[in-house]
Amino acid sequence: LVGHRDAGIDSFNAINQQHLEDLALNTVSDALGQLSGLQYAQIGDRNEQVMYMRGFDLRQVPLLIDGIPVYIPFDGYVDLSRFTIFDIDEISIQSGLSSISAGPNALGGNINIKTQTPQSRLQIKGLLGSFNNGYRSGLSIGGSYTNFYWLANASSFERSSYPLSAKYIPNNLENGGKRDNATNKDRKISLKLGWKPSKNWENQINFSHQNGTKGNPIYAGSDTLNPRLRRPRFWNWPYWNKTSAYYLGKVYLKNIGIIDLRLFYDQFDNKLESFDDASLSSQTKRYAFNSIYKDQSKGANLGFVKDLGGTNTLKVNSQVKWDEHKEKDDSDPWRTMQDVTYYIGAEDKWEFSSSQNLLLNLSYSQRISKLAQDILLPNGSYNDFSANRSNAFNMGIKYECAFKENFFGALTIARTSRFATIKDRYSYRLGTALPNPDLLPEQAYNIDLKLSGKFNGLNFSLTPFFSSIFNSLQQVERVLFDSASNSWLSQQQNVGKARFYGLTFDVAKNLGKRFFVKAFYNYTKRENLTNEQLLFTLVPEHAANVLLKYIHTKGFSAQVQLKSQSQSYSTSYGTLNNGFMVADAQLSYPVSKVVKLQATISNILDSDYSWVEGFPMAGRTYGFNIIWNWLKT
Repeated sequence: LVGHRDAGIDSFNAINQQHLEDLALNTVSDALGQLSGLQYAQIGDRNEQVMYMRGFDLRQVPLLIDGIPVYIPFDGYVDLSRFTIFDIDEISIQSGLSSISAGPNALGGNINIKTQTPQSRLQIKGLLGSFNNGYRSGLSIGGSYTNFYWLANASSFERSSYPLSAKYIPNNLENGGKRDNATNKDRKISLKLGWKPSKNWENQINFSHQNGTKGNPIYAGSDTLNPRLRRPRFWNWPYWNKTSAYYLGKVYLKNIGIIDLRLFYDQFDNKLESFDDASLSSQTKRYAFNSIYKDQSKGANLGFVKDLGGTNTLKVNSQVKWDEHKEKDDSDPWRTMQDVTYYIGAEDKWEFSSSQNLLLNLSYSQRISKLAQDILLPNGSYNDFSANRSNAFNMGIKYECAFKENFFGALTIARTSRFATIKDRYSYRLGTALPNPDLLPEQAYNIDLKLSGKFNGLNFSLTPFFSSIFNSLQQVERVLFDSASNSWLSQQQNVGKARFYGLTFDVAKNLGKRFFVKAFYNYTKRENLTNEQLLFTLVPEHAANVLLKYIHTKGFSAQVQLKSQSQSYSTSYGTLNNGFMVADAQLSYPVSKVVKLQATISNILDSDYSWVEGFPMAGRTYGFNIIWNWLKT
């Protein structure tokens, strides 16, 4: 569209490698927190970093790496704090209506991570950094030639704890100073090989392995209804590992179209240890256990793009994905569950003129349960749940129009879906719930209107949105009385109806030749129409982010960022987490064309804040990095 790129609107939906480096970010969740419409949160009970898009969580907003879906098959989540960003080129998002290439389960949109590809004959990039109680490092070596390229990466992020704010008030659960059991260590290696037999054929093979460990800080709040106040979780993950391999191929066939093939394999291994007390040294209590997960996914994605005459482009995409979850406690045999998901979608885009186009999107997906083992029998075998399957139809329409040269508008209407996870269908939730194998997919109608452009040097984007969710999964209490435990059991059921609405507003402007400002504001309202007493958690109604950057002629730069949000609910029964504002600063100085020094101060004001009530975050933290980047053209 005319003026689309000049208006700068794409910068509000993506963040590139240079921006990630300037902000001295560590994890994918840190990076996503810079994008409008997304809300970061750190879940206390599992010490996981998660993300919400316009109120939808990561089960409903797929994470894709180079177009490959990434999630743990059991519960559909992935801990974003386990993903370092050293080998990332760009992160982008789609809200409301996803491209058909994103595949199934895009109820609220999708998040796509593009990894780096070498651009020079030889390039070497390195990073060494330290901060309170931790360090980070990275090394990347690669090269690009006429018909071949390669890139190898290694990165590490480790900390023994983090300092709590001096304003934090100690209690009998947390005495202040360094946060107890807040250790983590994440290391990643990756290799990318690409070759181009001809100008019309490109192949790429990627391999990566992540090795992680993490502690789990205990609840340290004052909510008397929270069971963690009386019985804290003394948890630890001695390993959280992920291994991935995938092939990307693209062929340009003259007078026919473009064929895009993706083959992938993912394996997740982790172990959770529950201990008697904070010493993490004994397992004699009833709540102490060892739980081991071994999950894997494999599949293929085949896409086709055809130009139907210059103003009409047709896309077709199909995907098959096989998921397996295996779990065991201590000496028990493995309990196995398997799903297969099929997907096919088509997308047609008409360009009526240089300033108007219309996109139609239609897809169908099916999830089939192949195996779901139930109760362990005395003979060491398992009962099986009955086989089940679920189907979903999705459709969407998007109209885009450029007004004059620097103003742009888009209206999107979409019907989307998300299949229930293995955990949703088969988990007993530690003896407190009944499984429900025949759960239907959640569905939503999403509507948004985007207005964006450039006015007097100010780039802006304003997007009101509305989502109506039905068949939503909701925990129904008192479904069946269990005489053995003398308690009522709950169950996940498709009884939920909800309404999400709000707006995102973004602005960016150069202030003279040296200063740049960028800001966004999110308003998100979530209403439970089925049960007003059951509240949505972790997403505040109001959130804002302001970045002010100064760039000197000699390459020195300084930037300050303010992040704030209003109060939010930490529990579905109404425990409030206070609103807060956090300020960060980064300074960069190029010693030479190759070496750059960087100093950071996080939480300058030493605010005592949390994303979830009872789980305080880091106070003022100092960091220092050395970055070098050498290129041979």
